[in-house]
Amino acid sequence: MISRQAVLCHQVLRRLQSVAQDSTKIEKETWDEILRFLLAVNDILLAPPSKKDDMGSHLCERILTALFEVWLLACDRCFPSPNLWKTLRELCCTWRHRGALVEQWNRTNLFLTSAMLRLILVLPFAALPEEEVPSAVSELSGEQLAQAWYRFLHLLGNPVDLCRPEVVSQGFYGLLEEADCIMDPSQSPCLAALPHIFHRAMAGIATLVDAFLGATVFLLTHAVIEMVVWAIRHKVGCHEATCV
Repeated sequence: MISRQAVLCHQVLRRLQSVAQDSTKIEKETWDEILRFLLAVNDILLAPPSKKDDMGSHLCERILTALFEVWLLACDRCFPSPNLWKTLRELCCTWRHRGALVEQWNRTNLFLTSAMLRLILVLPFAALPEEEVPSAVSELSGEQLAQAWYRFLHLLGNPVDLCRPEVVSQGFYGLLEEADCIMDPSQSPCLAALPHIFHRAMAGIATLVDAFLGATVFLLTHAVIEMVVWAIRHKVGCHEATCV
């Protein structure tokens, strides 16, 4: 039964992504509804408490990919309102027990950071080969890119909280009550993967730091080379003047 429902969900998501990607005449109200729909779908399937082999487990990666990719498209076509960004951030903080969220977050941050480095340096340096960066990111204007990069970077709140079950589970109380589940939210089985999720988040942040450090080294090296070239030219010029 779950398998059949999963196939249907895949078809709906594929069609929605196709509409968002191919249509050039979607108005702001429609974009807002598309994003709200994806937020609602993700929240229904990903919100705690999660169970092994439930629908959310089967579709977690797929629906998060659809949400983030369509959101990036919206950043280019009709930048989401602050309220939508706030909703996305709040919901993402309730999905932090899902490892796929951090993986998708890392992936999107790397795409945006790569584009940011190209924008800042105006040089052929990037954390990723240009062909690997989605067209939705490549087509963002400077302002759109800066806004999207900053907002995506802060989607999960403080990454250190991922090693604190009592913090991650703060939004679980109401959901556990609705499920008639009596337990300390911080002891929920769905939090068992938090150590691994924390590790993956830190690894993703380290990759971004390495990218910026690499950019710094690149700039310093470029500056040193220019200074050496200038010194050589200056020395040669002085030598020629002396000979004359």
